[in-house]
Amino acid sequence: MSAGKLACVGSPVFLKNRYGAGYHLTFARTSTNADGGAEAMHAIICAALPTATLASNVGAELSFTLPADGTAKFADLFRELDTHLDRLGFASYGISCTTLEEVFLSIAKVRL
Repeated sequence: MSAGKLACVGSPVFLKNRYGAGYHLTFARTSTNADGGAEAMHAIICAALPTATLASNVGAELSFTLPADGTAKFADLFRELDTHLDRLGFASYGISCTTLEEVFLSIAKVRL
């Protein structure tokens, strides 16, 4: 429901595939890397997934949005990231799917 009207209907998987942003790839910087490495990391990610976008670069965290149709390239991307992670000043990274909350917020935003 959005503004009193039915905005979408479907299973969680359908809604995430249809309205989701894809995947979120988040990096944790090391304590010695206060704000560096973002441009180099962006270049590595965009070499594998050209439509990836920088979502946030705040404090000790760097986050990218990866397209849902790029999952076939994730294994190669992760191998490349593992090779350069320490050199670029990052301690770790993780990936997550779009949440239903994000889907509903994006649908509500479009409907307003």
